[in-house]
Amino acid sequence: MKFLSVVALCAALAGCGDKPNTPAQAMVAARATYIATSAAFLAYATQPFCTQPSAPKPPLCAKPELVIKGKAVASNARLALDAADLVINAGGIADLRVIEQANKEFRDLLEETKK
Repeated sequence: MKFLSVVALCAALAGCGDKPNTPAQAMVAARATYIATSAAFLAYATQPFCTQPSAPKPPLCAKPELVIKGKAVASNARLALDAADLVINAGGIADLRVIEQANKEFRDLLEETKK
C-alpha cells in the first residue's frame, strides 16, 4: 500500500511545475505525466483481482473492469502522445489539448482505483 501511495504522489507531482514554453517542453511534461500515471496504474493492475475469493479488500485488490478500462485509456493516451510527437518532430504544431485530455482521463481512472 505504501508503494501505491508513493507512486500516486509521483503521478500527482508530474503535473506540477512551470508551464512549458515550447511544444517540445510540453511533450516532455505530457510524457512524464503519462509515465508516472502508467507506473501507478501498473502497480494497481498487478494486484490480485477483487473477484478472487482470497483477495484482500479494496484498495488492496484490483477491480477487473477498471483494469480493462485502464488498458484502453492508457492505449489512447499513448497513441495521442505518439501522434503529437510525430507532428512536433516534423516541425508542426500539435494540439496538446488532446494529450492533456487523454492524461486527465488516465489520472481520473487512477482516482477510481482508490475507491
